[in-house]
Amino acid sequence: MSLIIVLWLLTLGEGDHRTCRIPTVKLWPGIVAVVTVGVTHPAAIGAALIAAVPYLAAHALGQAGGGDVKLAFVLGGLLADPASATVVVGLAQVVALAGFWTDRLARRPHGPALAGVAAVLVIGA
Repeated sequence: MSLIIVLWLLTLGEGDHRTCRIPTVKLWPGIVAVVTVGVTHPAAIGAALIAAVPYLAAHALGQAGGGDVKLAFVLGGLLADPASATVVVGLAQVVALAGFWTDRLARRPHGPALAGVAAVLVIGA
């Protein structure tokens, strides 16, 4: 199962890299999984919210897209651990900032860094 999740994450990240968009239709399986698991494991919803809130704040400031918020929610929920969700968001920001600094692009998608860090954690688990 983790191979499927890793491939899904890498596909999402690459798509966001190419188009600067993460279509909601591609996130629905993860959203449904997180909400379903969250019914019996509230920590999954807590971790999802912990991961999504920083992206929600960035979205409100125009610095991240709605797809980034939803992807963070899904990844936090799939990890189902608030500490791991915090680590994913923090590491994704470090990776994204390194990319911003080296490329000096005005706009750069957050999804590749977020999906890539999460994929590495899934592989390591």
